[in-house]
Amino acid sequence: MVSVAMSTYEMAGSGRAFLRGALKSIEVQDVNDIEVVIVDDSSDRQIEIECKEWARKLEIKYIRVTEARKSASQKFNLAIDNCTRPIVKILCQDDLLSCPTSLKQTIEGLSTGHTWLVTAYAHIDKDDVKVSSHMPKFHPHIERVNTIGSHSGLAFRRDVQQQRFDERLFWRMDCELYRRLYENYGQPFVLREETVHVRQWPGQSTNRLIGINDRFREWLYVVRRYPQRLDFHI
Repeated sequence: MVSVAMSTYEMAGSGRAFLRGALKSIEVQDVNDIEVVIVDDSSDRQIEIECKEWARKLEIKYIRVTEARKSASQKFNLAIDNCTRPIVKILCQDDLLSCPTSLKQTIEGLSTGHTWLVTAYAHIDKDDVKVSSHMPKFHPHIERVNTIGSHSGLAFRRDVQQQRFDERLFWRMDCELYRRLYENYGQPFVLREETVHVRQWPGQSTNRLIGINDRFREWLYVVRRYPQRLDFHI
């Protein structure tokens, strides 16, 4: 029923441990048919080794990128391209599904006629301790002000997988996709129970890999591309 699409790398030595936690949270899901698609461009083989160990427990499709390093948006798109189940669930490497019914609730939410879904989630620290909660909210310029939140809260029907992340973006890759999903398919279904744990820690890529100039460039890009406000409510 569900493909979980993941973009992975070594994360300064923490990548394998974080991936293990994510896979553990997938293993306990109350859904029988789960495919995990992992795209990896690590400089070492630790992610690959972890995936081979988990292949006995989960259906894992491991894709190693051997050419130049890829951006998160490029790797997620490659993962989405290789998903085969009716529903695609995005999950960042250092995040978790928060309860055994997370994917079941996602399937039920997308059985309502909606094409895409976003969920409430909890922020956790590097030690898995909850620090805050987030509920997706509306903003008429969602591409500029990301009130929906992390793309680990996103799922959509695979028949709209042509709506991929914009590979020119990193900081705003999720909220720009939300804008296009709404423009093409209307408002999402909102899961109001926290079904994901989104990790906040100093080594995450959004803190380390993009500077203020790149953030301004991406902001200018979405402002020019989407000058008009949206008119919908979540």
